[in-house]
Amino acid sequence: MKTLIFARSTLITEGIAGSSVLVHNGLLFVTLFITPEMVGYSLGSFVFTRKPTKRMRK
Repeated sequence: MKTLIFARSTLITEGIAGSSVLVHNGLLFVTLFITPEMVGYSLGSFVFTRKPTKRMRK
């Protein structure tokens, strides 16, 4: 079972490295696989909250 995380400010520790978690982005939960390189960062750094804009052509 994957862990649900609502707080995007949660720091990634060595204990959860190698697992996958569900992080809330404000609208829905996004699956995030934690790698050892991510340790020390916050979960919100890897989950986007806004939809990318499409550029209009002239």
